[in-house]
Amino acid sequence: MSLIKIYKDELALAGKHVEIFDGSIIPVDALEEFKNLVETYGWLTKEQILKTKLYKANKEWVEKLIDKGFEIIDIGDPYKLIESVFYEMEKLLIFGN
Repeated sequence: MSLIKIYKDELALAGKHVEIFDGSIIPVDALEEFKNLVETYGWLTKEQILKTKLYKANKEWVEKLIDKGFEIIDIGDPYKLIESVFYEMEKLLIFGN
């Protein structure tokens, strides 16, 4: 996420309105639930993640961007450390793949 914030800052300096799924965009209860699940189970399975408030909030946020006609810039997965259930959902909704 730190690289995404760098891109956000650079785009903002270039005069773009930039919104990322971070900070006040994320419902507090969704963050708390996710944090508690990670503390309880450690690594979460895809099935567990799909049931979280955080996943649902992320999905609703992406759908809002699409509905409002936002220009969406995909920087890809520059670190390629792990597969992200969140990123995969975002790509599917935005690009259909």
